[in-house]
Amino acid sequence: MGRFLFVGLTNTGLTLGIIFVLLWLEVPLITANIIGYGAGFINSFIWNRRWTFRSDGVVWREMVIYTIVWIACYLLQMGALLVSSRWLGLSDTVSTLVAMVFFTGPNYLGNRWFTFRR
Repeated sequence: MGRFLFVGLTNTGLTLGIIFVLLWLEVPLITANIIGYGAGFINSFIWNRRWTFRSDGVVWREMVIYTIVWIACYLLQMGALLVSSRWLGLSDTVSTLVAMVFFTGPNYLGNRWFTFRR
């Protein structure tokens, strides 16, 4: 769990850093979110596979399952982002932080139970 938290925190920093820079450059919220989470997707798979879960499973199988888990968590996060920003009228920055909560927990559990299981 400690390794996942470390990778998660660094990945969160990467993802948020990209999103916030893009928002500062006036890139639309949804576009900035997709680009930021896309970068996080790649970074997270590499570090979680190699270091957090120390997996020696079949890479293509884990990548497929990881992608499915990631898409499910991303859709949950995107729903929270849209509700926060469009329906509740929160700022783009606050909406991004609120939505991230809806991604992190399910992503850990999905990867622990399905992607990198031993």
